[in-house]
Amino acid sequence: MVRPGCQIRKIRYLDLFKLRRLFKRALDLDFNYFPDNYLKEVDGQNTIFKLFTAKIRPNRILVGAWDNDKLIGYIIGHMTSKKLGQIFWLFVLPNYRGAHIGQNLLNTALQSFRDQSIDHVKLVTHKYKDYYLSQNFYQEKFYPKLIGDIDMYLMAIDLNKIP
Repeated sequence: MVRPGCQIRKIRYLDLFKLRRLFKRALDLDFNYFPDNYLKEVDGQNTIFKLFTAKIRPNRILVGAWDNDKLIGYIIGHMTSKKLGQIFWLFVLPNYRGAHIGQNLLNTALQSFRDQSIDHVKLVTHKYKDYYLSQNFYQEKFYPKLIGDIDMYLMAIDLNKIP
């Protein structure tokens, strides 16, 4: 259940500037354990131009969580031509966590994948392995010290095996 006043919907073109600002904030808040050079690379991969390009591509998923007109979370994903979906980013502002907003963003993205006949979805995480396990994902692979000294987990879900 989403907090009263919160709405989950696709990111619109005019929302891209808010998405970019929140993305940069997420890098500072939740991803600051990554090495600086990696953060700069990720930041460069998610410029306003690249977010706009992602928005116009039908194989991309950009969904936001809104508290009235404030963007409080997002999920960004991609569909390949091989019936595989990828989730690149899932973020909710800290003071909105615990209200199932991340779960609603994730469920919305998974439904979008299903609607496009995607069978499997994968993502990589460092800190949230247990969260994804609780959402019917399984650990497909463990990458020790993948980025600097940071261990990463490749998580996957078979959409045909969940209701």
